[in-house]
Amino acid sequence: AWEPGDRGAAPVTGVGAGNGNGRAASLSRTVMQNQFTALAERINAGVTMLQRQCETDRRRLAQLEKKFEAKVSDAEKPDGRERWAEVQGSVSGLLEETQALARRLDGLDERLWARTSGSEASKQRNRELEQQVQALEQQNRLAAAAAEELQKRQATKLRRT
Repeated sequence: AWEPGDRGAAPVTGVGAGNGNGRAASLSRTVMQNQFTALAERINAGVTMLQRQCETDRRRLAQLEKKFEAKVSDAEKPDGRERWAEVQGSVSGLLEETQALARRLDGLDERLWARTSGSEASKQRNRELEQQVQALEQQNRLAAAAAEELQKRQATKLRRT
């Protein structure tokens, strides 16, 4: 069965190729496929943005760690209490910065999870809609067959009289 995201066009089903309902179903499938493709592109763009932001935060954290190590190595020199107090302040600042980055990463994880779980709900809704479309197409075919049978009966009845 055709799934959203498949390459190529959705399969065309219907009573006949010239049937208006077949074209409408094909058109609705194409529209749904385009909508889900657009949704997937938006989600991918969001994920890419979050990955870039996460990478930037990691680089910033690495810079801060290097800076911290440099300060600690400077503090080991015999400059005394002033230098130690400066290093202590730098450590406190780095700790706060690290905690802020950790909170920011947690927020990114939550947003990413919210976006990806939303796409699963969209896929499920798409499956449900596709099943409904298929059920309606089947009902339409049955109604058309019944109408043809009724027309044949009436034509036969008219010929007899």
